[in-house]
Parts: sequence; C-alpha cells; structure tokens
Amino acid sequence: MDKPAARDPSRPRWRTSALLFSGFGFVVFGVNLGAAIWATRNSDKGIAMVTDSNCATVKTQNMVIHLLINVLSSILLSGSNYCMQCLMGPTRQTIDKVHARKKWLDIGLLSFRNFGSMGKVDKMFWLMICISSLPLHLFYNSVVFSSSSVSEYQAWYATEDYLSLLDSTSLDNATFYGNDGDWFPWWNSTSPHLNRAYKQGRLTRLSVEECIDGYTKPMQSNWNDLFVVLDGPSPARGLIGNADINQGTATCSNLAETFQWVCEGFGDERIAMGNKDCQVPCEDRLPSIRASSSASWTFEERKALYCLSMKGQERCKIRASSALLWLVAGTSLVKAVLFSIFAIRVRDERILTVGDAISTFLEHPDPITEGACLLTMQEVVTGTGPIKLSKNERALDRTKQRADIQVSKERVFMDTRKRGFAAATGSRWCIYIMLYILSLSLCLGLLGYGFNQLKGPLKTSTMFSWGLAPMVSRAAIVWETPVEAHAHDGAPAFIALSVIANAPQILVSLVYFTCNGLFTSISTAREWARFAHQRKGLRVSSDPVGAQRSQYFLQLPFRFSIPLIILSSVTHWLVGQSFYLFSVDVYTTVPRDNENFGKLWDEPAWVPSVSPVTTGWSPLGLVLTALAGTLMIVCLLITAWRKLPSGMPVVGNCSLAMSAACHTIPFEPDAWKKKVSWGVVPREEGNSAEPLHCSFTSRLDVEYPTEGEFYE
Repeated sequence: MDKPAARDPSRPRWRTSALLFSGFGFVVFGVNLGAAIWATRNSDKGIAMVTDSNCATVKTQNMVIHLLINVLSSILLSGSNYCMQCLMGPTRQTIDKVHARKKWLDIGLLSFRNFGSMGKVDKMFWLMICISSLPLHLFYNSVVFSSSSVSEYQAWYATEDYLSLLDSTSLDNATFYGNDGDWFPWWNSTSPHLNRAYKQGRLTRLSVEECIDGYTKPMQSNWNDLFVVLDGPSPARGLIGNADINQGTATCSNLAETFQWVCEGFGDERIAMGNKDCQVPCEDRLPSIRASSSASWTFEERKALYCLSMKGQERCKIRASSALLWLVAGTSLVKAVLFSIFAIRVRDERILTVGDAISTFLEHPDPITEGACLLTMQEVVTGTGPIKLSKNERALDRTKQRADIQVSKERVFMDTRKRGFAAATGSRWCIYIMLYILSLSLCLGLLGYGFNQLKGPLKTSTMFSWGLAPMVSRAAIVWETPVEAHAHDGAPAFIALSVIANAPQILVSLVYFTCNGLFTSISTAREWARFAHQRKGLRVSSDPVGAQRSQYFLQLPFRFSIPLIILSSVTHWLVGQSFYLFSVDVYTTVPRDNENFGKLWDEPAWVPSVSPVTTGWSPLGLVLTALAGTLMIVCLLITAWRKLPSGMPVVGNCSLAMSAACHTIPFEPDAWKKKVSWGVVPREEGNSAEPLHCSFTSRLDVEYPTEGEFYE
C-alpha cells in the first residue's frame, strides 16, 4: 500500500475560499465604482437621476435594484463572516497554551471566546473587517432611492355662465369679474393659464365620480389645475371662489392631505384626538364617500356638475447619491484588499472544523485531557466534570498560577440521545432569544406607533395595500426634529436620514450571526455523534490527506449555510423596504416669481418646485420582516428539537471536550489519516485489569459503549 501524501500546511483549502471572496469583492468594487463614476458625471449637486418614468415601472425597478444591492452586500458580508471565522480559528499551539491555563476555545465557530487568544495582527485584521461592514449596513441601501411626484394644483369653483363668457370672449383684451365683483384683465386673474387651456380645448371633462377618484389618489400627479363646475348662475358671471387645497393641519394628521377639499364637499366630519377636535382625514372617509350619491357633492351650497381638469404627468424617479456610492465603493475595495491580504499572509494551519480538531488531537494527543474520555461541554462549562476549571481564571492569569487537574478514574456512560439544544451553551441561546424578542418588539412597536401617528380610523387592509416601500404621503415619517433634507443637499441631514433608515440592518446582522452560530453548533454536534455509528474519513479545512475529505463550507454544511444566507438577504431587503429614504417632487404650473406671473403661457411649464427627502415606512414590510425573523427561529428550533444520532457525549464546539475523546490506547500514529469511528477501544491482550476506554480510533474492532458501564 502506498504511503499517503503528506499534508502541505502552506496550502490550506480555506485560503482558496478566501481568495475567491477576494475576487468577488473586487467584482463588487468594480460595480460600485462604475456606478459612482456614472452618478458623479450625471449628478446635480451630488444627486443623479437614474430613471424617470411612470410610478408602477419605477417601483418595480426600485425593488429590483435594491434586491441587487442586497445580493452584492450579502457577498461582502458573507466573505467578512468567512474571513473573521478563519481568523478566530485557533492554531494547535494556541489551543495548547489555552488548555494549560485551564481555559478552552470554540472550534468551528465565530466566537468572542477566541478573541483574547488571537495574535495582535489577527486582531487588527478582524477588527478592520468588522468595522468596514458598518458603512455597508448604514448606507448601501440608501445609495439609490425613489421619489414620487405630487401636483401642486389649484381648484376653482365656476359656473357654466363663466365658461360661456370664456367661449364668447377674446382673451387678448377681455376682462372678467372676480369673486369680489371687480373688473380686471384676464391675465391678472386668479386662473390665467386655466382660462387659456379651456379656450384651447386642453381641459378634460370628468364626471363627479371620475373627478373624486382622480384627485383623491395619494401622491397624485395625473391631474393638475381644475374648474369644479357648479350648478346655477354665478354673481356677475365671475368665479365663485377656490378650494383651500392644503387643509391637512385641520385633520390633526402629520402630513397635509391635498385632497381634503374633496371630502369637504360631503360635509364636515370631526373626531376627538386627545384634547383636539379634528377633521376626519379624507383618506379615511373615501370608502363611504364612494358608496354615497355623487349628487351630494356640493360647494358654496351649489351642486357640483362635473370637473374640467388639466392633464398632469405621473412622474416617479429613481435617484442615486454619488457621495454614498463613493463611500460604498471605497468600503468594498477595502474589504476586497483585506480578504486578499488575509488569504496571502496567513499561512499557519488553522483548526476550523471538527475534523481538524479530531485530526490534530489524534496526531498529537493533549495530556491535559487524558483519562477523561466521556467529558462533555456542559461539564466543562459548569465545572462538574473530571477537569475542573478555576472559577477565578483572571486571578490565575495575573499570578501565573496553575490549578490542579482532577481526573476521575472511571466514568459511567449514559446512552441518552440529547437534542440539538445541548450543542450550544445556555448563554448563547439566551442571547439569540433576546435579540429575536428585541427585533420582534421593535417591528411590532414601530407598527403600533405608526398606526397611532396616522390618526383617524384608517383601515388596516388599506395600509397593507400600500405594499413595500410605498410612495404615499401617509407613509412618510415626519420627525419632530427637522431632519428632512432636499434631494440636492449633500451632507449632514441626508446622511443622518440614511443612518436612521438603515440602523435596523445592524440588528438583523446580529440576529443572523447568532443564528448562524447556533446552526453551526448543532451541525457540529450531529457530525460528532455520527462517528459512533459510522466509520469515515475526517472532514478537514486544509488539503485532505489519506482518507480525509474536504467538501463543506467551513463547519456549516451548504444545506444550512445557503438557505441562511438567502433568508438573511431577503430579511435585509425587507428591512430596506420597511424603512427607506423617500423623496417627493412637488410640481406646479404656477410660476412662483412675480415678474413671470403675467406671461401668456400656451403650454404652462410643469416644473418641480421642491424635492424634500425624508424616511418612509411600510406596514406590510414590517409584518413580513417579523415573519422572516420568526421563520428563522422556527427553523432553528425545529432543527434543535431533533435528537442527535447517538448517545455519544455532546462536546459542542468545546476544544477541551473534543481533545478528551482523542486518546487512542495504544497510540495509533497514523489514525488521523484514516477512516475513524468512536467507541470502546479493546484492551490489550493479557491486560484485563486495564480500565475500559472510549476514543476515536481507526481500528475495525471498535464497539459502541454499554450504558451503565464505567469508562476512563
């Protein structure tokens, strides 16, 4: 039989994966750099317009773009997680030093327990990779944001007498009565462009139902200035009056509803809000209004007959911030470089998987754990096992003392198949449950707060019909502190809004990392327990030697890691669709400067007057985010509820407990290269008084231990 090839410690398999993530990082950097250069060349004061189209198309494009952003960020964050876990993977020399101090490390896990034992350079790299993730969390989802348009229109009450006067008069020298009975030239009247639009046949006649439906859509821009034509003659054949469009403050709502005037035509409904007497928001009255008779729509005690409306343009946009794109591009470059340096610089052999641990402890048994073959992680943590850890380890470290190791002669084997919950310490389960409860409470609390802030009897079904990242006025968050920015503002307010909108992304990542760690521990425990019934080669992170194999993504199998990454990406995307930057382009046909007020406009310009940026929220997004988090914990609990494959002592990720199970008697120098299993190692011939012993071994005559039997 040929001698197995020797391991090449300079070519660990995980380095290949780190280099692969480095390549992905440079690809992401290229995408971000190209976007930043384009945005800079096409920006107006730091903001570039990506697309300008109808709102349905823009909403779809916005969702697709943010899905792509979350895919790119997930690549970088997965690479960060991978490299950080590799950096925390201890070497055998580090494990020996830690065991000598009566401490233990986690194997195959991103654990802060290992941080203190890392070298200074490794700590620096770890912190740089960790800190460089913050800009991705806080700004990546805000590099692109959508804007909706709203028409700043005027509604005038007129009669058919007034329209007849327009039909029979030349506008070049005509004079009309205003609502105060005075004569003035047409161009100095209160609706000059509307008069000309009527004469030119550019107004669209809408029935009462069509008028109500068209002007009560949130953030509507399809219709502009209009005449509401009323029944009966008007005094002096002039205009009767105009609607006060911005009456939202009377509703006690956070935002003014520009169509409140529509509902006033059906009477005034009021509701008590604390100590205030407020109008019921028009949006809440619409179902009953649409069900009522259109004949009851009246203004100035006159029945509304129809509307003559000027067509607007539904315009939604996707904008990009060049400053944030440069920040994200720089961050992705830093990450790609860090991944490359880590893969090239780190050449020592890391213990990253349970197979790595078994391999090194079989090749070089640890004398610290000799004679404790049934040691469990729980015994190590609680100090109830044969190896006693000092309760005052810090004092021992300061005084360089070493406590005695108490090893019992014999231990009783209990053939009890534990559930997956036993694979992780109680503190780690508590941290994850607390993070989940915090996340769920935040979602539900913000949902309740949002309902309360909206005021009025708005139906829940209506709010959920807004969808994800809705571009409606009542989905905008109005802050008591004025942090609203303008789309052309480049700095503090805009960045503050980005941080506010994306801060929950950090909490989502914390939930993911803790959940990933628990899945890793359960996977480790199941892989460990299978060795009691299966004889197989060790799965290692370096180049396999002999019967060893290398097939998984570090310790967590692909069947767990890939769904977790996908679920994490979807959750990040949902959070981005639940809290998001929101811009409103307010368009007007009436020039704001007085010197242009009297110009004769055949085609009035429809120009944006202001583009405020604030944050928006989505009730549906919050609910879906909570459901995604609940799905994650349900899958985890189901996995943890399953019993482990055997009654083999549960070692979790504890290096001490793993070491205790790797003392072959007699010593087998090449066992780590061969297929191994765990069980009772037969006594040597003629030595029947020798205590029974359990261990990983390459022998074929290994047996499963007997319940109630003593083993050492």
